[in-house]
Amino acid sequence: MTAITQKNTNELFDEIRKAPEKFSERLYAENPNSSRIMLSDYIKLKMSEKEVTTKDLIIKTALSQSHIYQILSGSRAPGRDVLINIALALSLTLEETQRLLLLGQAGALYPKVRRDAAIICCIEQQLDLIETNEFLLSVSEHGLV
Repeated sequence: MTAITQKNTNELFDEIRKAPEKFSERLYAENPNSSRIMLSDYIKLKMSEKEVTTKDLIIKTALSQSHIYQILSGSRAPGRDVLINIALALSLTLEETQRLLLLGQAGALYPKVRRDAAIICCIEQQLDLIETNEFLLSVSEHGLV
């Protein structure tokens, strides 16, 4: 396998487009000392930093206890809206939310997408889930729950 630095940009873009997951695994294989954090670990880290208990997270997200425990154990992959819901419950910054979405392979919030722009506004204003849902509905976008 040719090292990434030995390929031209177009070849690398082609590899990434054809098999992004395979390419990301290759990046880790080429740098075994990199610290690969899992989604569940990141959520637990942010819970600890924000002093949010599992019980608090269940209440703030309005998700079932089993759903939260499965996410935290890594046995369940949450969807994009659930990850945004968790970000709101943890009062994450936009940067932290984007990292959460990246780790969850759910696509970053993109301000050119109307609903994403509305969610970004809510995150920047540190709104909670209820306030965010009310805002989304008020601008004719579907809510998070």
